[in-house]
Amino acid sequence: MEDDRRQYQRIKYPDESRPILVIGIENGEEEYEGKEYSVIDISEKGIRLTGDEISGLKFRSRIEAQITFSDGESVDVEGEVLRVIGNQVALYLSKGLSFSRIIQGL
Repeated sequence: MEDDRRQYQRIKYPDESRPILVIGIENGEEEYEGKEYSVIDISEKGIRLTGDEISGLKFRSRIEAQITFSDGESVDVEGEVLRVIGNQVALYLSKGLSFSRIIQGL
């Protein structure tokens, strides 16, 4: 039996319904302007994402971002970069999202 040490269940999204994570700054109207990344999977306290412009994300960098799901709903998140491997980044969320919101996007 494999020991699953994860405290939060990770949900992987199919390519066609992956949420988009935008890391950037608010423009005064509570909208984000910044780089977009495709979300591979999410848990309540973590996100794994991919994109062409990963180079700007460094280990321990603090982020404020917005996730937009395929149904159009957006959620603000905050956290820091845990890992950068190739064109994928793992984020730890200090301000995450609910499990029910995560599975609505499937």
